[in-house]
Amino acid sequence: MDNQTIAIIIVLIVAGFILGSIFGAKPRAYEVRVADLRLIARKMQLNPRLVPAADWLQPVRTGMIAQYSVVNDSWRLPLRRFLCVNGQWQALMGDDMATDDIMPILKELSLSEIGKLSFGLQAKSNGIVFYWHDSLYQGLKPTGHLNAVLAEQDLMQLKSLLERIAQQMIKYPKTP
Repeated sequence: MDNQTIAIIIVLIVAGFILGSIFGAKPRAYEVRVADLRLIARKMQLNPRLVPAADWLQPVRTGMIAQYSVVNDSWRLPLRRFLCVNGQWQALMGDDMATDDIMPILKELSLSEIGKLSFGLQAKSNGIVFYWHDSLYQGLKPTGHLNAVLAEQDLMQLKSLLERIAQQMIKYPKTP
């Protein structure tokens, strides 16, 4: 091989590494979709976070889990936990009259697109936290882009339902 052939091979190898780095740095479509969803949630004051799954969520989820929370400083909520297994909600803490009032709201939540991906719900102090699989939301779409209008409507419905649950809990402040 002559010097010109070797130079062309070296240039092609360097160009391959550069293009590989560029394509390797590009985020996947689902990562962009989840980031956009979380940004919309932040704008709506839903406070999304990725946290390790709590011990009480272990029957349905291990590892990291998305939590979306609504905080209101005027709330004084008792500690209550609800677990969603196969679309059915069950009270883990707070089995009282408030639970009877909350279960219909949780069933309504289960029917929503977001609710179908839920793992659990926890209320404590001045906030209510919803645990779900946000990375699967709109995950089966072929384009990979988030439908922002639909996402905003679904997140607004989620926030409304969480606030309704909190209002029910305020009526019955004592934990059994």
